[in-house]
Amino acid sequence: MSNESGSELHDLLQVSQLVNNHPTIALSRSSLYDSIPIPKGSKTIRLLDVERLHHHYHEPLVGSLRVVSLQDGQYPSFTALSYVWGEYSSPRDVLRSGETELEITRNCRDALRRLRQRHGAITIWIDAICINQDSPDEKKHQIPLMMEIYTRAETVYIWLGMESQGSDEAMDYLQSASTMHDFPFWPKRDNYKRPTLTRRIVYALSYLPPCFFLRVFANACKQNWLHATDGFRHIAPLLGREWFTRAWTFQEGILARDSVVLCGSKVIRWDALARGLEHVHALQATFDSAKGSFESRPNTYPSTLAVACEAFRQTLWWWMTLDRSTRYLNDRQTRNSSSLGQTFRDYQSPYIHIYDDFTPIYKSVAFPVILLVISLVISLTLTVHTILSSLAWGSVCLIWTFYFLRVTRFLNEASIPSRGILQKVDDTSEASWLVESIVQALIKRKASQPRDKSYSLYGILKSIQLQLPEVDHNKSRGRVFFELFSVLLQWQPSFVILLLEAGASSNSTTQEIGDVPSWVPDFHMLPGRTSMSEEYFSAGSRQLNATSMLEPHVTIAGNGTTLLVRGHLKTHITYCTSQFQEIHREALMLEDDATLDALDEPIHEFASWIYIVRREIQPTHPRESIAKAIFTTLDRAPPSEDNHVPDEFDELYRMVGRMDMVPHSHDAREAASRIARNLCQRESVLETFVDIIRNLACQGRRLFVTADGSLGSGCKDVIVGDRLALVGGVPAPLALRSSSDDDADLYAASYRVICSTFVHGWMDGSAQQQSDMKDISLV
Repeated sequence: MSNESGSELHDLLQVSQLVNNHPTIALSRSSLYDSIPIPKGSKTIRLLDVERLHHHYHEPLVGSLRVVSLQDGQYPSFTALSYVWGEYSSPRDVLRSGETELEITRNCRDALRRLRQRHGAITIWIDAICINQDSPDEKKHQIPLMMEIYTRAETVYIWLGMESQGSDEAMDYLQSASTMHDFPFWPKRDNYKRPTLTRRIVYALSYLPPCFFLRVFANACKQNWLHATDGFRHIAPLLGREWFTRAWTFQEGILARDSVVLCGSKVIRWDALARGLEHVHALQATFDSAKGSFESRPNTYPSTLAVACEAFRQTLWWWMTLDRSTRYLNDRQTRNSSSLGQTFRDYQSPYIHIYDDFTPIYKSVAFPVILLVISLVISLTLTVHTILSSLAWGSVCLIWTFYFLRVTRFLNEASIPSRGILQKVDDTSEASWLVESIVQALIKRKASQPRDKSYSLYGILKSIQLQLPEVDHNKSRGRVFFELFSVLLQWQPSFVILLLEAGASSNSTTQEIGDVPSWVPDFHMLPGRTSMSEEYFSAGSRQLNATSMLEPHVTIAGNGTTLLVRGHLKTHITYCTSQFQEIHREALMLEDDATLDALDEPIHEFASWIYIVRREIQPTHPRESIAKAIFTTLDRAPPSEDNHVPDEFDELYRMVGRMDMVPHSHDAREAASRIARNLCQRESVLETFVDIIRNLACQGRRLFVTADGSLGSGCKDVIVGDRLALVGGVPAPLALRSSSDDDADLYAASYRVICSTFVHGWMDGSAQQQSDMKDISLV
């Protein structure tokens, strides 16, 4: 570097005060991140020091960057921000340092303004600012450190966004509801040490009557007050905010030891949010969504809130069970031999034992305590009556009878606080919780960059001691997904359920994902690439499971590109429709000839399939008609005698069934034209047919018939000859395509995964055979 260049760089860089005994370098107009380098191979990060608020809330944000080390023995004091980047404002917001302006998104600006308003000057780690997002090499180095960053941060601020209609009410409701949960949750109050004897004694005393009786009574009063508020119906929109749907925020919330959730001007601690949502979850059977009140009416809990609560409980489960080594705590706490060494769930163990010991006592003495209180009240009333003879005895009895009934009602409503997320589980159940939470994160959470669907999980996967490949944004996204899926399968075979979203249906994105085995899902495209709905991935909401008795067994063989799964090859496809095209409503509003042209081809394909179905299959359930079997397949519903076939569909089936012609023949096409003309005269039936074709087209589904007389549907890539297999751990049949034309030994061949399918008569598990399980080679 020349002397002139060095002098210019010196003028541009401003060295600020030393903060926490670390050198601080202000932001500059020049190559900022090159000026504040992070040594490769070191546990070093940048931190942002934000200056305090001087005058008003909207004054410019001012701060500076500095470099600190996370090496063992060094304990920098800092916080971290977990938020969704969002969009930039126009003109763009900036963070200023001297003459320097660093562009930030609107969401980052709002979060920093609120934190500056609440805390003044603050030292914080923000990924968008502290990592050079334009440098793949730096991201490769910094992303593996995120586990330590979020775990070692004194506080992680979770920014949900600015307030909106109902958000303040929801936050207030959760804050109040949090006081009704019976477990502490929060080890920070004990300085991350195991609960002291004094604290455990105090907690135990709270379970003795009359303390617990009075507490339950107070909870009942508070619950009645909560029922009268408007906050409950705003919780689902609050949990529907983007923070709860992003890939990176999943691990950020889990890794944090101490989190504070901010939504506009409202603040709630993570443990309070957890306890509040546990209370909300316990009300699932008593909420009347129509009236917005709480009554003893089952199955009226808002479905969106149920899904949101369950997703949060999975995140909370990870947070409770994550092993946080004491080396991530500060120096004083690390040297304390009584520090909490494993998980936050371990911290709850003494309280759980007290709960288990005293709950039976409460159940046995609750009613006697009530009688004792009522007896004392009646005795007092008699005394007062003797003194004040003018007091009407009937009125007194009426008053105290009402009081007695009210007390009993309160106690019934409140009952004993449940364990909630701290319920008893064995090791198998705990593993299934962890697996399902990761599966749900891969399916439902979104990332701007495809590879981040994998890399956003590295922090929590490292915390359970999984060996992960290095972060490299130069790899193809298919290679990144292949590496992650391989690690997950070797850890828990239950991840084989993700084969539901694997297969050749990703052919349209082959150029983007690279050359990877067909059994590797494209996580960035989840959900919606195959014909299966999201409920198949969740054990709690899964109504259909074709392999409920088949345990998953997987082996990654050869050079890592062959996956051996245990299952059985059932049959193959003998007839398959073409891909359906959506019928646009505009075409139905044209003249008759144009309408008939739009209907001819869909009717021919649909009628041809029904012709084959009527000829080849027999219903699998007693008293089930072929029309009902077809309707169940189109609707992908569980087989049931109670399922009613709509009148419009029944009429459609009878109209289409009249085309008793060989598919694709000249007579068949003429028959399709006649059916189209008849449909145009029956508006409700035509509407039913258009909806069926629209669903098939939008979902990319083809209809097929198999050699053993089953009917079903699969993705747009299934063809005649594809084999259907039941694989242990995969709740739906898989369509597989052999790499060999030799059918002598089906299990000796290698197969490409095409997609998951729905096969009528299989989805309830009736087609599975444990004795027929063999290795199937997927490539």
